[in-house]
Amino acid sequence: MIRINWTTVMFVAAQGILCGQVPSLDRGSNDSDSITYLTTIADEVSYYTDGTTEWDTLWGRVQLIQDSLYMFCDRAVVEDKTFAEAYEEVVIIHRDSILIFSDTLLYDGAEETAILTSRVILQEGERNVYTQELEYYIPSREAIYRSGGTLTQRDQVVTSQYGYYNTITKTAELSGNVDYRDTSMTVYTDSIVYYTDADQINLVSPSRISRDSVEIYAQSGVIRMKIEQGVLSGDVQVKTQNELITSGILAFDGIKNSYQFWVQPKAILSDGIATADTMIYYRDEDVVELIGHASYVGNQDVVDAPFIRYNLSTEDYATKGRANIHSGDTDMSANDVFIDDSGATVLQGQVSIREDSGKTNIYSDYAISHDQGTQIYSVNGQPLMQYVLTEDTLSIRADTLLQRDSTITEQDTIGEFYRALNDVTLYSGNVSGRADLFDYSISDSMIIMIGSPVLWSDSIQLSADTITMYISGGSVKRIDQSSNAFILSPDEQGNLNQIKCKHISNRISNGKIDSTFAERNVELCFLVMKDGKYEAVNRTTSSSMVFTFDNADIESVRMDGNQESNIYTYTLGMDISRYYLEGYEWRITERPTKGSFARIMDSTPQLQPYDE
Repeated sequence: MIRINWTTVMFVAAQGILCGQVPSLDRGSNDSDSITYLTTIADEVSYYTDGTTEWDTLWGRVQLIQDSLYMFCDRAVVEDKTFAEAYEEVVIIHRDSILIFSDTLLYDGAEETAILTSRVILQEGERNVYTQELEYYIPSREAIYRSGGTLTQRDQVVTSQYGYYNTITKTAELSGNVDYRDTSMTVYTDSIVYYTDADQINLVSPSRISRDSVEIYAQSGVIRMKIEQGVLSGDVQVKTQNELITSGILAFDGIKNSYQFWVQPKAILSDGIATADTMIYYRDEDVVELIGHASYVGNQDVVDAPFIRYNLSTEDYATKGRANIHSGDTDMSANDVFIDDSGATVLQGQVSIREDSGKTNIYSDYAISHDQGTQIYSVNGQPLMQYVLTEDTLSIRADTLLQRDSTITEQDTIGEFYRALNDVTLYSGNVSGRADLFDYSISDSMIIMIGSPVLWSDSIQLSADTITMYISGGSVKRIDQSSNAFILSPDEQGNLNQIKCKHISNRISNGKIDSTFAERNVELCFLVMKDGKYEAVNRTTSSSMVFTFDNADIESVRMDGNQESNIYTYTLGMDISRYYLEGYEWRITERPTKGSFARIMDSTPQLQPYDE
């Protein structure tokens, strides 16, 4: 039975007050043909209209249905079969996999948007979102809270001021006093991206991480929670009870309980300071390994070596590779150095000892230095040490060169690869270059160069944020340039033809660039010449271009997409460089030579893989 009385009218009029407890929705005009109206079911229904708008007031076991969305409550008011306000024991079921509970619901059926308030819980499998106010967008299956909430998954709990969760991509973007906790670590930060299916969080703001009485600070990073591994960057600090280690990049392994530091790592120890190209801190052993240009400045000794292993508990150390030690008025060097059980310093392999300001110089294969003096054995000459890698007719030289054998993890197989760090140079026939870091995958025959990378093929210079070289049949077959890609090709008078874009792929034949495909925001600066004289400067932009080369000269150009060209007629004395592309840099003085590699390779032993 339909009842219309003053109680119903007053209840509808009171909606304005009740709505003040939840955010309002925009109830603008909509195309009625595109709206699926709400289906309502209830124990009692009261109907009211003012001639333009209809209201249904529902009590007792209320159901509101729209497509695959089901809403349940004890009391509701529905306007024009489109807008609904629901109260008391509100439940939303969406696509059978998403459940949302709250005390109050404001639903816009035209926009398919729900705003829930008071004791809100969103459940999806093992994931739960708790908050006091939640916006849920039906088509995109996105949930947002803006005034504090908690996301849980198994033993993982994350609280934040703002939260966005996409139930399709299983991605949460959380910000504002973010607090992440599980059984192994705690993370405090301002913003993270949480990939719940992958159990991965991306730190996008300065963060503090606590695990196993170790405090970690970093500007950004990625942490894979299930396997307890992460890579952090930007002014990284790791604090233990007595030590502080800083670096630009940190990779940690929670299962091995190890921390690996790259980019100018520095350790402030209880009895000294240590630096190296790479550091590894093994928490369980309480040991720090210094790898590449390692230096330890202690209370009594100053040690420099390619590798130093320092025990934080005993304050003993051991070295591998040519080590230099300064102790009092004695300077020592050897291939290997360690502290034995008696506390003596043991030196092995082509040992050199310089005492009394150079008055005494000793060379040997083996030596022990202790309080009673130094024991010297088997005198030999001192070798030259230098790391060099030569593979696939390709030579790579660097301050530090790390080699890893093939390993198999639960996720995938990691092939054997070399990592070259700090002032890395490369030479292969007509191709040469340099960068701050090279990754060379043996199985993929691929080299990735980052850190101001630059290459030369004959006289053509290639640069970008990242350069990837593909090797086949003992030679370079393709070179890709990604982000801020530049090609500079000098003409016979030393001026530069230039290509600039987001990505470039170059095909190499006989050590020379045969053709080039440039795409995304391509800019070309081409110097037009005839009979050895300049005629014009051509500045052209296009979405993509294909170039062919003949002896480092651009032979042909094909353009795709929208094009825009400006031709500047050359006049005598004109400064051509004023038309060069913004950001170009001619770095020919950095180009490595074959001679520098030949001298080192003739006198250097082969680098052996390092066995941890």
